Amino acid sequence: MKKGITMISNERKSQRDSGYNAEHDDKINDNGQLAIAAVRLITAIPNRTPAPNGWGLSNWNKLLLKPYVERLAIAGGLLAAEIDRLQRII
Repeated sequence: MKKGITMISNERKSQRDSGYNAEHDDKINDNGQLAIAAVRLITAIPNRTPAPNGWGLSNWNKLLLKPYVERLAIAGGLLAAEIDRLQRII
């Protein structure tokens, strides 16, 4: 069984490898969407929790249907991405 920090790190790498990198985040997720998405993922009610602005509803609903531990890892990756985005603009 993987430790949480490893799961979050692997998830963030997967996000970057899928094109959700610094350039994407700076252009698309520049209004706190990453942090909002992280909170919504860990408090979600599937099919009732709205997608963050600019996020596709179909992909968002797929995330909401993942097991809770996976959603926590995804949320951790999103928070890491938001920290990186904020540090780039300081």
